[in-house]
Amino acid sequence: MKISIADIRNQSFEKAFRGYEPAQVHSFLGELSNELERIADDNKLLKMQLEIAEKELSRLKEVEMSLFRTLKSAEENSARITEQAQEMAETYLKDSKAQTEEILQEAQRKAGMLIQDAENKAKYLQEEAVSSIKEYERECRALEKHRDLLTGEIRVLIGNLTETLEKYEKKYPRENSRERADSMPQQETGPGDDEQKTVRVKGSRNPALIRKNENNS
Repeated sequence: MKISIADIRNQSFEKAFRGYEPAQVHSFLGELSNELERIADDNKLLKMQLEIAEKELSRLKEVEMSLFRTLKSAEENSARITEQAQEMAETYLKDSKAQTEEILQEAQRKAGMLIQDAENKAKYLQEEAVSSIKEYERECRALEKHRDLLTGEIRVLIGNLTETLEKYEKKYPRENSRERADSMPQQETGPGDDEQKTVRVKGSRNPALIRKNENNS
């Protein structure tokens, strides 16, 4: 049976012989009702505090959930940003590597062209030098042949001239050489030239003139 504070305060008892003192019973019931009222008030206060605590706990749970969601979202964003940054870094690295390889290939191509051009020029200059040397050698050999030919002709001419002079000296004594020389035709001389006598040499490929000074005749 549920008993309220008002029931305790309003409770009455029948009087009996040799029973409890009514004043003491009423006094105890009053104190008991007061204590129960205080306990009820404390209980109400505790209930209110409990409700406030539960509301605060609920709010804190919501805050916790919000923080958890925020943290999770931040982690997801961080992971996404990290992944994007990694992808961008890999893409940039690939592009940089591709550009580096392209630049390197272009540099190698240009270097190859320069080397090839230099080799072609060197080969051309070498061929020109070899051709010039061969041409110079041919000219030298031709000049040597011409020199040898002229030397042979000069030797033959000198031999023929010497032989002719010897025959001439034997045929014409020295005392009659002046008369013989005077009777031979003279070549016209220019002004200031010494008077000379001419003798045509026979037996040579080219006619030669033997000139004698009048003072030595």
